[in-house]
Amino acid sequence: MKDFYHGIAALLLFGLILAIGTIVLINKLHDTPVMKDNDYQQAEAQPSMSNNISDDGLQVSVDYENEVSIPNENATNIPDEDVISDTKENAASEPDEKTVSDSDNNAITVSDDNANIVPKENTVSKDNVDTSITESSSYLLVGDSRLVGLNQTTNISSDSRYDVKAKNGEGYSWLTKQTLDSSKTIVFMLGVNDLYKVQSYASYYNNLIANGYSIIFVTVAPVDEVKEHKNGYEVLNADIDSFNDTIKREVNCTILDLNMYMKQHGFDTADGVHYTAETYQLIYGFLTDNLK
Repeated sequence: MKDFYHGIAALLLFGLILAIGTIVLINKLHDTPVMKDNDYQQAEAQPSMSNNISDDGLQVSVDYENEVSIPNENATNIPDEDVISDTKENAASEPDEKTVSDSDNNAITVSDDNANIVPKENTVSKDNVDTSITESSSYLLVGDSRLVGLNQTTNISSDSRYDVKAKNGEGYSWLTKQTLDSSKTIVFMLGVNDLYKVQSYASYYNNLIANGYSIIFVTVAPVDEVKEHKNGYEVLNADIDSFNDTIKREVNCTILDLNMYMKQHGFDTADGVHYTAETYQLIYGFLTDNLK
């Protein structure tokens, strides 16, 4: 009987402990705060920090919804193109349509798909000798590296009679992108870099003439074939003569035969293609005597 009473007491004690534990658990659950909708929104808005290291230095990115980069203070922006626009009124821009302008500055469509001439605009870049266009000048000299060298040696563009538009290594493709002033006589000194495009040159010149431009063709001057081969050039005097003869035959314009003049008076080159200062002075005299 004594054992029976002991069992009853143990059961009652176990029940009491279980009840107390249940009450404590309920109280803890009742005291735990419940997150509201705005609490979730604030939690989601907390930034995560990450470090991005580039060659330019340390950049720290803070990620909210999208990563926001803090730029390197020492970063320098480098322009994509090294071209400076220089005009009397506005910066030069290449027109979408292939047009030329007549003496009254009216746009005229040209049959040559590559002709793109609009008056009184100018483009300058570091390797150009391309002076700003002046109203008082009578001639616009257009050429390649040989004209660049001539202007650097003789400063012909300082003469108020002449404007110069020239760029190293260029030819027909570059020419068709230039803007020309129909009020001036255009003097062309191009061809040595792309003699095989002679028919394109002839067509281009004829289109200008048909639309009222006054042009002068200066024959492509000779090279020193021995010296040029040593410097990596492959221009033949026979090809130069053929080019000059084609332009003379197919284009009805004034011709200044610099090629024959230099063969008669002699010339010297620095690399077979580009001339010495003394020869550039000879060319300068030829041009100024004929372009008054």
